[in-house]
Amino acid sequence: MRTRVDDYFNRNNKSKYGNGNMVVKTIFMLSIYFIPLITITTGIVASPLLLFVLYIISGLGMAGIGMGVMHDAIHGSYSKNRTVNKYVGYTMNLIGANASVWKIQHNVLHHTYTNIDDVDDDINAPIFLRFSPHAKRYWLHRFQYIYMDFLRLIYHFMDYCERFCKNKSL
Repeated sequence: MRTRVDDYFNRNNKSKYGNGNMVVKTIFMLSIYFIPLITITTGIVASPLLLFVLYIISGLGMAGIGMGVMHDAIHGSYSKNRTVNKYVGYTMNLIGANASVWKIQHNVLHHTYTNIDDVDDDINAPIFLRFSPHAKRYWLHRFQYIYMDFLRLIYHFMDYCERFCKNKSL
């Protein structure tokens, strides 16, 4: 498979590494993550609705950092330079996770045992979520498409509220 992937990039004269667009995306994602959080923590915004909107925007930045920046860096495809990949991969730590743990969990465990039940943690889920057709099916899974986005939104909102409260008490 590696040979086929290398052939694809060679045939199409494309680099396996990020380019200027990747740098722009990184700056953008970091900005939409940090600017709302900085705005919130300064206390200049009092409107609950505006605070909620800022949390949502920051959550989009968090997702963008996770899926579109650090993922590529930790896979070693952000840059030809390993040091750049290493430090850009640390953006995972900025969003509350750990780049070193993720590197092992994702690059080793997930990619070695992709979609194998009880081994690939990316598909092992709490009882109310089902990511694999081989996982036991419960009656509430038929509504997963409805409640999953709501649960994700609530999770991120609570996470930001917890961080905000911790910052206010300092």
